[in-house]
Amino acid sequence: MKRLVLVAALCGAAAAPLCAQHSYDAIAGGLVSGNVRLRILSPTLARCEYSPSGKFVDSATAVVVNRRWESPRVTVRPEGEWIALAADGITIRYRPGAGPLTNDNLSIAWSAGGMKGVWSPGDADRGNLGGISSSLDGARKGRLPKQLPGILSRSGYFLLDDSRTPVWDGKVRWIAARGDTGSQDLYFFAYGKDYRHVLAEYAGLCGSIPMIPEYAFGTWATDLNYEYLPGTNTVDKYTYTADSVRSIITRFRAFGIPLDIMVLDYAWHLRGWHGSYDWSPIFPRPGEFLKWAGEEGIKVTLNDHPGYGREMVLSDEDSRAAIVKKDLDIPPPPEPSITISLLQAWKFSPDPDTVGDRIGWAAPMYDDTRWNIIAADRPWEDRGYRDYDGIGWYRKWVEIPEEVTSDHLYAAFGSVDDEYDIFVNGVKAAHHSPSWNALTYTDILPYVNLGERNLIALRVNDWGGEGGLSGPTAMITDVVRQEGMRFNLAEKRQAEVYMNVLHKPLIDLGVSFWWVDGGSGSCEMDGLNSQMWTNRVFYESTEYTGRRPFIFSRYGGWGSHRYPSLFTGDTYAQWDVLAFEVPYTAQGGNILMPYITHDIGGFIGRNISLDLYTRWLQFGVFSPLLRLHSAHENPAEGNARMPWTYGADGVRLARDLFRLRYRLIPYIYTMSAETHEKAVPLVRPLYLMHPGDEQSYRHPDEYYFGDAMLVAPIVDSSGIRDVYLPPGEWVDYFSGVRHQGGTTIRDTCSLETMPAFVHAGSIIPMQPDEDYVGQKPADSLLVTVLAPGDASFSLYEDDGTSMGYEHGEKAQTPITFVQGKSGASLVTIGPTSGKYSGQPGSRSYRVSISGIKKPGSVMLDRKKLPEHEEGAGAWTWYDTQSVLVVRTGTLDIRKPVLIEISNK
Repeated sequence: MKRLVLVAALCGAAAAPLCAQHSYDAIAGGLVSGNVRLRILSPTLARCEYSPSGKFVDSATAVVVNRRWESPRVTVRPEGEWIALAADGITIRYRPGAGPLTNDNLSIAWSAGGMKGVWSPGDADRGNLGGISSSLDGARKGRLPKQLPGILSRSGYFLLDDSRTPVWDGKVRWIAARGDTGSQDLYFFAYGKDYRHVLAEYAGLCGSIPMIPEYAFGTWATDLNYEYLPGTNTVDKYTYTADSVRSIITRFRAFGIPLDIMVLDYAWHLRGWHGSYDWSPIFPRPGEFLKWAGEEGIKVTLNDHPGYGREMVLSDEDSRAAIVKKDLDIPPPPEPSITISLLQAWKFSPDPDTVGDRIGWAAPMYDDTRWNIIAADRPWEDRGYRDYDGIGWYRKWVEIPEEVTSDHLYAAFGSVDDEYDIFVNGVKAAHHSPSWNALTYTDILPYVNLGERNLIALRVNDWGGEGGLSGPTAMITDVVRQEGMRFNLAEKRQAEVYMNVLHKPLIDLGVSFWWVDGGSGSCEMDGLNSQMWTNRVFYESTEYTGRRPFIFSRYGGWGSHRYPSLFTGDTYAQWDVLAFEVPYTAQGGNILMPYITHDIGGFIGRNISLDLYTRWLQFGVFSPLLRLHSAHENPAEGNARMPWTYGADGVRLARDLFRLRYRLIPYIYTMSAETHEKAVPLVRPLYLMHPGDEQSYRHPDEYYFGDAMLVAPIVDSSGIRDVYLPPGEWVDYFSGVRHQGGTTIRDTCSLETMPAFVHAGSIIPMQPDEDYVGQKPADSLLVTVLAPGDASFSLYEDDGTSMGYEHGEKAQTPITFVQGKSGASLVTIGPTSGKYSGQPGSRSYRVSISGIKKPGSVMLDRKKLPEHEEGAGAWTWYDTQSVLVVRTGTLDIRKPVLIEISNK
């Protein structure tokens, strides 16, 4: 670095004391002045750091991963007591020696995307266009969550604060907390109205969005959520088996409804919510089930709840618990000198009128002879109180030996639902409760009489579902043994053991990816977003397979876009929720979370109307991911989101809608490649496409689906939507009716249709019907051209499942339509460039063109085609729809296909 000092001669003698503060070191793209480092990374991106210790961060962080920037030419000049650092489009002004960065000592003047402005720390972004929340759990009418700010703003700038995020330690290849308390690490993005630019620049700084497996764009269905079985957390009362799950899949196939992914909710776990990774008896031969599913074209994902109460505590009874403890060098706990079981012979009484406190049910002299006797190893629903929710009292007399020599004596309970108070000989004692549904314990030594009988009483308040003492631990002991082990995935060794010992065997058996359920992750490190790092641990844990990693999980803040996808949680099945999810999904792209999946049909609420169900399905078809899921999917109730629940109409509507989705997968998958390469989401707010159109900001419940399609889901029972069409000509996808844009139309739709439009001058590539993605070779392509106007499309393809795309294993096929002034038109397909595993060497084409007049002749590769109704190597004019269809035979993909359309 070149050492520069701005001496008094540059500023005048009177300014000498101030100019002494202008001492700085020049660095690439910026400067260092005392405890502050300023850099201009691009004409639209600046980094401003303050470090109390003067130690700046040059390594990656948990959020920012790219440190290789070719900074523009930067000039530095004094401006009185300030230093100005400038490049094209951006100027940073800093007043040295003033401590942390504030609006008194730092400002950034910018010009970009047709706008300009000045920003200082603390300025409010009042034009932010919104992001998303971490989840929509509990969303319902009157309780719809506010969304966090996003990257896009009408203010024209975005600030990323990375001040507290842990840094990457290259030696150990893991993160470490920042040791510099009070540091600032700010990234200022200027973009004006160029929204695409800032999304791409954010991805350039924080990492690109990876390609997701192609099968993820197919239909998902969930089953086996046995936590909702009435009165029990096991399934041994029912005859539900792996064959029952098979029947769900075969039913989809029999009805002709496409399906790619079966999500196994919590019933795959042997011990339910009690921390185990062994298989439930429902799947006595899980390998056979997974093999069969694969043969049916089904990918299986399993539910896991890292960080969510008891499930994150690995049970000591799990078959791999001993290996985990050995690998983590966890010593066995000391042996207790006294153990008294409290599992049996409790006196119990419900207390629906809450009289227990008033009349002294915790007191030793209270007469409980009429109370029932129950055990503490099962919820009270399984002990004769099946439908009772509320307060319940437990009383038990226990003789404590006189020879207790320990300093502590604990009453320990392994599972209490939900809240409880404990009384010893009538005195309320404080119990230790580390987390929901984990081991709780109370030091009762100060309250007991040694060598005598003592009364233990518990007042349990159950808020719903299972209630009371439910084991497996209830005892008095002088050594508290925390059940199992709780993992901190922010620690490298724990994360490795957690994934390699507990999860890898399941992936090796045939599980495709993980559903990372829960709500906050399982990481403890200062400044770290627990959910984001948990997502990373799960996402990267399957890279060893060579398959494309994938998860679906909760949103974990900045950096989460690198670990797709996001599910929104447990919503209510209401029109208001459906209406809320539409703009929410579009705003996901504002924070680079393009792959959002909702519970189609809503999670809470069993019986919904056919029209609400259908409208939710329609939205799902034109969503990033299409997933059926609800709280009502167990053997006792049936799955309330399966199409056959809604009779023949439900089956027919789902079949038609899902097959439409599958036909569009070549278009959708090409858009996902654009998401990866250019950080442009599949679902796009209107303003992303038309930032200068004021109307585009007033219709958040509409969105582009890729480049060419506009969708306005119906979100109420009327079947009517007012739809704003941006400038240009638009074609109704279902009816073919054409509309001039720049205006609002009223669209009335039966359950068979919805407001979906394609921009004239577009090409939509499609494929024949499939029961699952990749069922058939990609040797047939359906090309829809919407004239008038020239159009082009570059079809993206790869093998859909591997990481080969990162190494150039992919293909592009250009498709163009040129309309001559004389009415003659030319469609050109290919030649295809690039290679990938499984690529067909030849394919046939069915080209459909609307918006032109009936041709006089059609030529394929300079040869005149006959006009016929069906068959390859011919063309057909459908007069009622004014559509030309040209069908080719099988052609070499490495040669261009020319279709010439003439009026003569």
